[in-house]
Amino acid sequence: MTKLAELTYRAVLDPRAWLQRWTPAAVPARYAPHHAALVELPDPGHAQVRVVWRGSAKTTLTRGFIGWLCERRHVRGILLVRATGSDTRGDREALERICQARGLPHEIDGEQNRMIINGVPVWFRTPGGAVRGINWTNPATAEVVRPDLCVIDDLETRESARSKHQTAVIETWLFSDALQCGEQAHPMRTIMLGTPITPTCLISKAMRQEPPFDRWDDPLVVPMLNDKGEPNWPEMYDPDLRSSIPAITLATEYDLETLPPGELYFPARLTWWTETPKQCRLWVGVDPAGDGEDSTGIAAVTLRQDVGLHVVDAIGWDGLASQMPLQVAAFVRRLEQNGHTVAGVLFEANQGAWQWPARETRDLLAPITVQTAPPKLSKGERAIPVTLWHQNGWLSLSPHLRGSTLDSEMHSFTLSEQTLSGHDDVFDAAMWAAGVATQGHTVKPPTARTGQVA
Repeated sequence: MTKLAELTYRAVLDPRAWLQRWTPAAVPARYAPHHAALVELPDPGHAQVRVVWRGSAKTTLTRGFIGWLCERRHVRGILLVRATGSDTRGDREALERICQARGLPHEIDGEQNRMIINGVPVWFRTPGGAVRGINWTNPATAEVVRPDLCVIDDLETRESARSKHQTAVIETWLFSDALQCGEQAHPMRTIMLGTPITPTCLISKAMRQEPPFDRWDDPLVVPMLNDKGEPNWPEMYDPDLRSSIPAITLATEYDLETLPPGELYFPARLTWWTETPKQCRLWVGVDPAGDGEDSTGIAAVTLRQDVGLHVVDAIGWDGLASQMPLQVAAFVRRLEQNGHTVAGVLFEANQGAWQWPARETRDLLAPITVQTAPPKLSKGERAIPVTLWHQNGWLSLSPHLRGSTLDSEMHSFTLSEQTLSGHDDVFDAAMWAAGVATQGHTVKPPTARTGQVA
């Protein structure tokens, strides 16, 4: 038997071989052992979460699995749930290419966001989409078909995974609507695939088998490295990855550790306390606040080859909002009096309400550049790139900041974006300044250094 004939024979029984036979350019030449478990069909009425690290080819395999199921007609209908509309479009286009390569009959119903593959309907939905009562009438038999397999691939975006409210809304939709759209005669099978983003996202809850996932089958969890520290997929392992991404990202998305909510972004033991070099070029970040609200956070950061990212000074100011520009200007002038050069000041400010302090500060500090930028990421997401500098030993604070508001906020900031004091204004100002100092975090830190500066 030729290799091609053998592969064709195995493709009947194995979706991995099916993909290699019909779309060889789109799949790995060699699979990892756990890939077989990713494409197993659960028993009717059973559900399982399957968690693998980023870059493990789960979406490629999932698409091929769906094509294989439709060819073999092992299911009546499939509900494929993805986080965004662009994800569903990508799946639909990929399945169309797979069908063309295999020669499977298929048609797309854009109005219903549905594809019919070899007589099997595949519905594409995002969280909150209409799923109640979805059905397809087979024109050949007049039989009404509802989905009896739900495949959930990367259910949440980073934004929704970091919002307890959005997570709760998605969970309600999933269990109340999506998983109830089958029919009693054909109990729904469910496969949920993904990678944890936060300790409270749905994939993390499913890994821990917390309600409402407590009745699901035992989860499949495959991290990048096994218990012996060996790569689970040697052909695709990048040994440099572990030193080039933040520790939090590595732990959650590659090692698949569902870190508890109290896990810290910046453990104090990794912070260097270093005297500020003379005549630094500084960037100042400002997190403004109004009367009776949080403090206005102000922080100055430099980037130098000898100390890396270094916080020169940082304060939290609780006075009248009307005097905020004067306080920011005074902070900057003190830095200049100490021999430093301030390259620019960046205010966190949405359009409208918080534009005025930046304008007034600009008048007070001319010709120093004063700019505003609206927040596009959560506080936690803004901080994640800086954790890479911190874990490699290239984030330091001036010793006079020991016991300061910045010390308290930074060294108690958790994955739930909480601090010991309940405030994070000075910490956030430092993150804004660090973003500017590192050109939006595009400047990579040097290799890790060891030891601690007292």
